[in-house]
Amino acid sequence: MTIKKQEFITEIYFETGQDAAPVAFAFAYTEKASVNEAIAVFNSFELDSSNIVSMETYEIPQHFTANEMA
Repeated sequence: MTIKKQEFITEIYFETGQDAAPVAFAFAYTEKASVNEAIAVFNSFELDSSNIVSMETYEIPQHFTANEMA
């Protein structure tokens, strides 16, 4: 089994600013899969895509266990 050392989260926003919360988000092991999954989640809510202000994708590094570092 290959251990993935990164994950990606994509968030879709309808508003900007400090209090903005994503209307849809998704995790995946690749950036492309994360974006595709977030779009699928967004589409499942039947929201109007013309209201999208931004989409943000973050890479989240995964931590090594003590055995992996030995």
